[in-house]
Amino acid sequence: MSRSTSCIQPPYSFNPLTGGIRQPRMITHRRKYWDQHQTLRIAFVSATSRALQKEIAAAASPWLEHINLTFEWVKGKEGDIRINTDTDVYNSYLGSDSLQIPAGEATMNLSFNEAFRPEDYPGCVLHEFGHALGADHEHMHPESNIPWDLPVVYEYYARTNGWSQQKTDDNVLATHENSQFLKTTAYDKLSIMHYPVEQELTVGDWEATQQAILSAGDIAHMSSLYPKA
Repeated sequence: MSRSTSCIQPPYSFNPLTGGIRQPRMITHRRKYWDQHQTLRIAFVSATSRALQKEIAAAASPWLEHINLTFEWVKGKEGDIRINTDTDVYNSYLGSDSLQIPAGEATMNLSFNEAFRPEDYPGCVLHEFGHALGADHEHMHPESNIPWDLPVVYEYYARTNGWSQQKTDDNVLATHENSQFLKTTAYDKLSIMHYPVEQELTVGDWEATQQAILSAGDIAHMSSLYPKA
């Protein structure tokens, strides 16, 4: 995958499915949820300092305030979620798809390369752990209705990420169809799972800023999947 200074690469997906102050929520895949009250073992498959491990754990921790899952940060390279920091990309498999990945291989990439590390690094970590819990990108919501300026979008992602028109279609412009396999409610422009959308990429004055914290919708949706009570 290409280099980027923002966590806007697509999540990995083993079987990708094709087929707001208003109760905002995100998109999640029903077949990719973890078991209720499960302890997720998280390991690092690359050489990662203890200080960076603690930084990543702290950045991911806001999810734990709202769900019944537990994160156990383990030594060694064996875990349900396996993080690689020796990379220049940010991405993650969706939810329990991580269990289908061969042992020792990363299921999440979090760049610590200073040349590619964005200022909003904690927000990027929070975003990738959203994927790891089963959440997809919010801009792909069936009701997003983003007024993309297509020629500008294709040029932008070709220039910044090296993406073809097809890859841009698949990972930026495509939206999910409503399906029994998706759990969706109202589109949430403030979701941590939303790509930032520059105004120059749209027709009119539509834009979406990079989020660094969980939205009310993120919290409500994820806590409904993994309720504490």
